Amino acid sequence: MTNAVLFSNYRMLAKQLYRFVVAGSIGAIVNYAIFVISYALLSINYMLSSVLGFFMSSIIAYRLSKQWVFVNKNNDSKYVFYITLLASSMAAGLLVMNFSVVYLMIDPLYAQIISMLTTTIINFIGSKYLVFR
Repeated sequence: MTNAVLFSNYRMLAKQLYRFVVAGSIGAIVNYAIFVISYALLSINYMLSSVLGFFMSSIIAYRLSKQWVFVNKNNDSKYVFYITLLASSMAAGLLVMNFSVVYLMIDPLYAQIISMLTTTIINFIGSKYLVFR
């Protein structure tokens, strides 16, 4: 590969990563807000609150990722891949959440942030290389 091609690939990846962080920040705000409302205000179990926040933010994340981050003009035929990615990501996040709360004795309000970081990494890699490639 030439330097120009490598630089072009790097710029595209940097642009996608920046947009993913912006879109992810929006999703994270929605996720955490729903989690806090469900857990702290409505006294819903922290695991269920985490699932609620995750799913609501995932709807927003899919649209932003498809239309803005990875600029994928295809129809929603890859949505099944996205749902599979989300299910895997959510399972990993719930494992991290449960481990953080039960074994590390971290308050669920903070464990949710750790869980969200885990799912963000999984979602970027999966979205870039599986869903929106």
